[in-house]
Amino acid sequence: MFFLWPWSLLAVAAVAAAAWWALRQPRQKLLRVGSLRLWQEAAQATSSSARRHRRRITAAWVLLLAGALAAAVALARPVHQSAQPARTLALEVYPSAELAGLPPGALAKAAAPLLNRLKPADRVRLLLPAQLANPSELSPRQALDRLGDLSPLPLPADQLVLAGPSGTAQVQHTYRFAPATLDEPAGPEVTNILLPALPGKLTIDAFAAQPAENSDQADVFLAVRNHTDSPADAAVDFYTPAGKSPAATRTLPVPSRGRATLSLRLPQDDYLCAALVGQDGPGARACLSRQRNISAKLAMVGRDDPLVRRFIQINPALRLVEDAALADAVIAIAALPPGDKPALVIDPPQPPPGYRPGEKLTNLPLRQADLQADSPLLRYVDLAAVAVRQSRGWREGDLASGQKIVSYQGQVLVLAQDAPRRLYVAFDFDPENTNFGLTDSFVAFLANATGWLLPQARRQVSYSALRPDQAQFGQAPSDWQELLFAQGHSAAEAAGEAPAASEISRSGMPERHSDAASPLPWPGVYRDRSGALQAVSLTGLRSANPPRDPAELAANAPLPAPQQIGARQELWPAFLIAAALLWLAGWTVRLR
Repeated sequence: MFFLWPWSLLAVAAVAAAAWWALRQPRQKLLRVGSLRLWQEAAQATSSSARRHRRRITAAWVLLLAGALAAAVALARPVHQSAQPARTLALEVYPSAELAGLPPGALAKAAAPLLNRLKPADRVRLLLPAQLANPSELSPRQALDRLGDLSPLPLPADQLVLAGPSGTAQVQHTYRFAPATLDEPAGPEVTNILLPALPGKLTIDAFAAQPAENSDQADVFLAVRNHTDSPADAAVDFYTPAGKSPAATRTLPVPSRGRATLSLRLPQDDYLCAALVGQDGPGARACLSRQRNISAKLAMVGRDDPLVRRFIQINPALRLVEDAALADAVIAIAALPPGDKPALVIDPPQPPPGYRPGEKLTNLPLRQADLQADSPLLRYVDLAAVAVRQSRGWREGDLASGQKIVSYQGQVLVLAQDAPRRLYVAFDFDPENTNFGLTDSFVAFLANATGWLLPQARRQVSYSALRPDQAQFGQAPSDWQELLFAQGHSAAEAAGEAPAASEISRSGMPERHSDAASPLPWPGVYRDRSGALQAVSLTGLRSANPPRDPAELAANAPLPAPQQIGARQELWPAFLIAAALLWLAGWTVRLR
């Protein structure tokens, strides 16, 4: 036992000094009596309890002293340290889709030869994918039970992200249990125990589509991989919401240990789904949903502003082009835009048509500006914290027109005009002139401006799909309702309605994956809470066999030497409780 605050043991000396002083103090006072007879009579009348009370060392005195000593020791924070030889190991576990073809409990069976070699005192840390709960430290038996409860997730191993280790003790060795397709090298303190990856005989390797030009058709591309040593014919059904029967069926000869591709044209629809006939499990189905995105081309003329350029580059609805003649709209900075294009004009060299130059303004706090608050150009834009070092606004002339969005001391700073559609901003966005570009409102203003300039922007149709780890399910995967594919489409689908939760079918899903509370959705097309279609697909799986049997690898994996792993426990709460109980007992005895 040792003390965290050893200097507090000086309180023990104080308690000892108080006890010594109490023992030295006289207990009786000197009284004058007229006769020894009176003294003898008084002594005989004194009860035995009173005589005991006159003793210097009593039970109450001992209890109170012991309580004071316990409190003094508690102030020093005593700690009990124990140590025993044990190991601290980590298990990186990848329950990926490639392992779905293995029998249940394959992970636990592979890890058992390793965990059975450990002692009960050894510590095991399971490092699992972030979608699963990660216990901090387990005994070897607890770790084996946890592995037995794991089911493969619908996600390839190279897309799984493992949660980091917790705790402060240093891990001596790490054992990685993963499918043989995972390309992660071993190391001096890392041992790979590879399991066979058996996603199925055939899987869809790639699935893509794009609308055909000048047609209501879509060009579809499909690639199928054969994981066996024998050639196979892959029968593929292509579904759309149009009816209960497949929109098309194709048979694709696939060579052994290889892949084959095909292209075909299908009617455009809200979603497309390809399913391998007679196959189930991961990779047997892939889906695409049709997205309608606004797409516009923007060109920059005049000075190149890095903040404006960055906004165009990160906005998925915008594309930056160099030639202003090919652009749908123009952003002109300290320059005049082409006369026939919608334009955002920043710090123009001359006032807008119908306006004349105003006086030079300095140190403008825009929280004092006059705003047209209901303008869509100021939606989500907060100018309260924006300041402008200098600007020259505009004053209205005889032919002034347009909407004054922002004005300051009678001068217009932001003006919107039609025919042609123009949005003028009087001040430069340079960070040396204003902090506007450093605020969230700057991005909101540019988004509002480009949307206002291009109200009839061209909508670009594309087909896309999410990986299971990209689907934003939050805490309730069941909020997304899966549409039906395996046995055709239900009447609810034909009517454009989402099926009830009790009608949800997860086609192609093995029975052990049928839990609706799974942390990841099975590949398919889902209708999310907003009603939009979201395709979740799983493609690109590979199969491979490990060079050695996983159980043999686990049985022969190196074990580090045990270390003295200590555990310490602070004892001051126990001493404090003991002090309180001793004081209570001491006062109880004293007052009898």
